[in-house]
Amino acid sequence: MARIKKENENQTSDLVGQLDDMNALLESLLAVNVANLKTTQSEKISILYRAGLSVSTIADVLGTSPNTVAVALHSIRKRNQSGSHGKKSKATSIR
Repeated sequence: MARIKKENENQTSDLVGQLDDMNALLESLLAVNVANLKTTQSEKISILYRAGLSVSTIADVLGTSPNTVAVALHSIRKRNQSGSHGKKSKATSIR
């Protein structure tokens, strides 16, 4: 019984590792594609942030500083709260 439990734990650990690898690959593919879009840096930041990438990862992908990304996110949030009158742009909506 203990042997079966250990095998199940090993299989679960292997699957989690594979999922982590796949997630990292998908994030990389998304980042490359978004970085090559012909759109504003602010929109690129918004897309990557909504996809779950960290501020530092977004900065690395776009070749800018984490502070620049953080300021852009703050500006997007502020613009969405004050200037949209309840109509948030899909491209720049940050929560």
